[in-house]
Amino acid sequence: MRALIERCHGVRCLGSSALNTCYVASGASDLYYEFGIHIWDMAAATFIAKEAGCVVLDTDGSELNILNRRVLVSTTQELADHVIKIIQTVVYESD
Repeated sequence: MRALIERCHGVRCLGSSALNTCYVASGASDLYYEFGIHIWDMAAATFIAKEAGCVVLDTDGSELNILNRRVLVSTTQELADHVIKIIQTVVYESD
């Protein structure tokens, strides 16, 4: 986390994965990622983000599988690729 915080303007956590994702979709935030999230917490919001033109991936950079309980939403592929190199994916039991 420190490696990301040192390189960003600010960190925001709103307490709602759907709201965090929609902030990225609206352009109010640049990136959001989460580990251990359940399918019912991200399904609708990731659809909204994709429709808004966001990059929506698994935190390891692969195509999103919402059953894997991890997600990364970014305004650009370049930013997503940069963050994926920094973060360490945490594996949870699938939904």
